Amino acid sequence: MRISSGRFPPIDEAEELKKFKWVLIVGIVFLVSACYSWVELKYLIWGQTVDAQVTNSFIATSTGRRGRKSEKLAVEYTFADSAAGPRSERDDVSTDWPVPVGTVSVQYLPGVPDSSRLSGHTYMLAVWMLMISLILLVAFVVHMHRESNAVPGKRRPGRRLQR
Repeated sequence: MRISSGRFPPIDEAEELKKFKWVLIVGIVFLVSACYSWVELKYLIWGQTVDAQVTNSFIATSTGRRGRKSEKLAVEYTFADSAAGPRSERDDVSTDWPVPVGTVSVQYLPGVPDSSRLSGHTYMLAVWMLMISLILLVAFVVHMHRESNAVPGKRRPGRRLQR
C-alpha cells in the first residue's frame, strides 16, 4: 500500500518494512557479536601468554539443551598466574585439534579465575561479524540520511529514474 502526503512522493510501506527488518537483523547481529568481541578485546588488552604444563587431555562428551551430544577435546593444564599464583584450569576445544603433550601455550587474564584458554582458541568470527555489521549499519544510516534530505521529485546525479 502506498501512502501519499500531498507534495511528497508516496511511501511504499512494504519497502519501508523490509528496510526496518534488515536494520533490526543487522542490529541484533551487531549486539551479539559485540559481546563476543568484548571477550577478544579483553584478551588483547589485558591478556598474558605463558607456557603451561598439560596434566590431562581426554575426549569430553556434553549434552546440549535439546539432547544433542557433542564431543570436545578437554585439555587440563597448570600454569603460574602473575597475579594469583599457580592455577589449574581446563579448556575444551574441537576434536580436530592435535592432542597436546608436555607444555602448551596458554592465554589468560591475570587474577581472573577460569579465564584461560589455549593460544589460538579465539572467537575471531565474532570480530569479523562485528566489523561487517558495523559497516552495514553505517551504510544504512548514510543511505537514510541521503534519502531524508533528498528534494522530492529531483533526481540525484548518476541515478536512473525508477518507474
